[in-house]
Amino acid sequence: MGVFKLPWSLLKDINKVMRNFWWGQVEEERKIHWVSWKTMGKLKTAGGMGFRESHSFNLAMLAKQGWKLLHHPQALASLVLKAKYFPHSEFFQAKLGSKPSFIWRSIMDARELVKRGTRWRVGNGEAIKIWEDKWVPKLPYAKIMSPVRVLSPEAFVSILIDPGTKQWKTSMVEDLFLPEEATLIKQIPISFNNSPDKLIWSGCMAPVLKETSKMFLPKPTIKNLIKELEDSGGKELVEEFAVVARRDAAVDRIQCKIGIGLIIRDWNGRVVATSRKFRPLFPDPLLAEAMGAIEASCFGLQLGIKRIILEGDSKIVISAINNREENWSAMGMLIEDVKIKLNSYEEWSASHVRREGNQAAHKLARDALLHSISSVDMGIISHCIHDCN
Repeated sequence: MGVFKLPWSLLKDINKVMRNFWWGQVEEERKIHWVSWKTMGKLKTAGGMGFRESHSFNLAMLAKQGWKLLHHPQALASLVLKAKYFPHSEFFQAKLGSKPSFIWRSIMDARELVKRGTRWRVGNGEAIKIWEDKWVPKLPYAKIMSPVRVLSPEAFVSILIDPGTKQWKTSMVEDLFLPEEATLIKQIPISFNNSPDKLIWSGCMAPVLKETSKMFLPKPTIKNLIKELEDSGGKELVEEFAVVARRDAAVDRIQCKIGIGLIIRDWNGRVVATSRKFRPLFPDPLLAEAMGAIEASCFGLQLGIKRIILEGDSKIVISAINNREENWSAMGMLIEDVKIKLNSYEEWSASHVRREGNQAAHKLARDALLHSISSVDMGIISHCIHDCN
């Protein structure tokens, strides 16, 4: 099923065998199908049993091959298919060609499914066409509906981004697009490191972490140093080792903005600095947490910190930061930005803390969101966290 598109008659027979096995008791008896097979194929959370409909499953497996052509272009199978069927274009623009193989014909039958499920994640905007491609979350079909004006119909998203500040050109966006579209565009995060645009699966916000994925510490001397300190009992060395940066984010879904709270402590627990920031952003908790990790990394560098432990209460974000594999989720670009910033430190690690242990950062984030303020306090405890440990 993952290589060839099976005949419809064969797929119907497979469905029939599955239905008869589920509802039947004795082979010769007539079976009463109390619930339609379509209902049985729904997820268990949606009232079904999660059975796969053979035709849809066949297309999904073939679409997976199309996805590999997009994201693993250096694989042998991808190189062979590209050389034969689309040497001068990309998979989405490829033609069926004359005398295609059964494999290529099967993959092409599932290409439309891949197109419907993917959208662009904005990086530097150099690969995304404003009016042709799908790149704005929450819009119908993720495509711009505003009429083409001023710019060329072939214009790229990069023209809407200020290369110096890595921010949207607000006035241009508001002039070119409908108000709803302009608002959504300004909420899309932009890479701080000129990351390339990537095609992602539109329903995938969180990263998919394999059970076999290995977590890593970019510079493992931290672990060795901690062990050495514990063995030596040297408290003086611990005080010079690193600071702990805790961060949290709060989301306002109505006004589409987020608040970020940062608190930096030394190894004795003393507050070194706190920060509150708010900004417009697509109101998703994972995006907000990832943005908070970027702000915490930048804040530490601004303070001249050389060794840092980044803590947060989002296990998904922390796991993504510690994961070696490339992140293809909607927040993946921000995660890559976090890693780049953290690698500017001499040593760093990222660890998860429970929400109850992160109350100070949480209150800073809520206060930033409530009052729409951005501030930094050095060496003092902000008024909103006086009651936190």
